[in-house]
Amino acid sequence: MKRIAVLFLLLVLSLALSGCGGGEKSPAAAPENQPAAGKEQAPAAADNQYEKYLSAAEMEKAIGLTGLKAVENGTTLSFLDGSDQIVYEVRFYSTGFYEEEVGKNQKYYTDVPGVGDKAAICIPDSPYRLTFVKGESVLMTQTLTKDKDGNWLVSEEQLIALAKILAAKL
Repeated sequence: MKRIAVLFLLLVLSLALSGCGGGEKSPAAAPENQPAAGKEQAPAAADNQYEKYLSAAEMEKAIGLTGLKAVENGTTLSFLDGSDQIVYEVRFYSTGFYEEEVGKNQKYYTDVPGVGDKAAICIPDSPYRLTFVKGESVLMTQTLTKDKDGNWLVSEEQLIALAKILAAKL
């Protein structure tokens, strides 16, 4: 039952916070476990398949929070805080997704050097999102929770640092 509640929360937050372009309509993340606009998604993950790329301990160290837990659902790895709010998530796709996400929404993205083969970040509003290619994989990472002062729990610099950790392990 708790797993269903977490999955529902992931879906609701993903849909509610999927834009990143201020007042304009911005690119939305592909719904949970669905390919973007007909692009084939990476094969479904077995339990704990993606934690080898980023563990809860690495996540805690990178952003300075404790008590995070990693939850995998299909091809999404989410990090939840003690109240089961999604702090950060990573979605694993095949290479066609980068063009769909970044290429068709270029006005929202800025290139980021030094992350994978190519990377771009989207930070006008919410959520902060970084999408990158490494070999045959595309990862879309994003932060989904703000602190009590309205600041994202994962900063732009931390988002880039986390992407570098992920890219190094692909």
